[in-house]
Amino acid sequence: MSTISAPVAEKVKHSMELFGDVRNDDYYWLRDDSRSNPKVLAHLQQENTYTNAVMADAKQLQEELYKELRGRIQEADMTVPLRKGSYYYYEKTLEGKQYIQHCRRFIVEGEGPGSADEMMETGPDVPVEEVLFDENVMAEKHEYYNIGAFKMSPNDKLIAYAEDTKGDEIYTVYVIDAETKEFIGKPLKGITDCLEWADNETFVYITMDDIHRPYKVWRHNLVSDQSDDDCLYHEEDDEFSLELKASESKEYLFVTSGSKTTQFVLFLNVSDAQKELNIKLQEVQAFKDHLVVYERDSGLVKVTIYHLPPVSDDITSLTVEQTVEFIEPIYLVSSMESQFNSHVLRYEYSSFRTPQSVYDYDMNTGKPVLKKVKPVLGGFDKENYETVREWAEASDGTKVPISIVYRKDLVRLDGTDPLLLYGYGSYE
Repeated sequence: MSTISAPVAEKVKHSMELFGDVRNDDYYWLRDDSRSNPKVLAHLQQENTYTNAVMADAKQLQEELYKELRGRIQEADMTVPLRKGSYYYYEKTLEGKQYIQHCRRFIVEGEGPGSADEMMETGPDVPVEEVLFDENVMAEKHEYYNIGAFKMSPNDKLIAYAEDTKGDEIYTVYVIDAETKEFIGKPLKGITDCLEWADNETFVYITMDDIHRPYKVWRHNLVSDQSDDDCLYHEEDDEFSLELKASESKEYLFVTSGSKTTQFVLFLNVSDAQKELNIKLQEVQAFKDHLVVYERDSGLVKVTIYHLPPVSDDITSLTVEQTVEFIEPIYLVSSMESQFNSHVLRYEYSSFRTPQSVYDYDMNTGKPVLKKVKPVLGGFDKENYETVREWAEASDGTKVPISIVYRKDLVRLDGTDPLLLYGYGSYE
């Protein structure tokens, strides 16, 4: 064990006043948004040196744990291909590489709604795979690299991607030709990772204020400078932050403005790009013949599907057609990009005992088709584990959900076995 002493940060008196409340922070000088203050960097180096010295005896254990954890990951893998227009789009990871490749493969029979049972064909007799963008190559130029958004234009010819090379989650957006990889227009600075195409020449993005709160929605034309972009919406309430998502039909853009306690959704019809955003009550996933609603009930997400009447008919009410059933007592489910004209709903499912799984759900028949389960190497078997949902009553009567996962052949739920307890209370 090292006898090196822990570094002691200097105390520098600093006071801050807000709403008449004065707070003293003697370590405020350690804040350095520029990450270039020599004094701050020197102290961080001392902290790193101390940490390395204290942890030196555990270096072999760290390496063993790292190898064991990495050994459970299948590094060479790919996502479930998504049919979009005339292509299958998917992502690949390569063994020994840290980043992903964005790929696509042309569909010989052309556009179509697809089916839950269809599979992307491979082999010498089908169109070759196109590597649209290799993050591994781009990352070689930077100490840190992250792609926050990667969006194809509606005509499949242009790529808009948001790139962060500092780790501050402030992105720069570039547009390139999908075939030649040549840059189109000038890059956009100071963007969040929210980005959606409005048409083949225009996309919408979000910027942040001084405290990194996403607060403004902008419309950008490829031939214009960023300084000439139109502000579609400004969220002036600093308790709310903005997110951006396109509808499955790509005809609407939805902007969610949310706080810790509430949210509302705005929408823009991209066919009339000069209009302002309008207010919408609830976020949904809309298809040609179906409406999918994700609701939270007793701490779990419920997926309800409504059948839509023909476009020519007025909608006076909607009747529940079906509810997607999940058999585990504790789970996470989230929407994934699907096709507007299709009857196939794609979603991601996982739980404490079930790895990330992708399903295609036939909304006409109610049949879920498992497309992929993220591999967990090292002999993992979900059947060895059990999950339980319990409820505890707080002093004010609030019901607090407790999620329990344990190995069935090793644990007795009689209070005699040790427990690793983790709690988090920031979300509603």
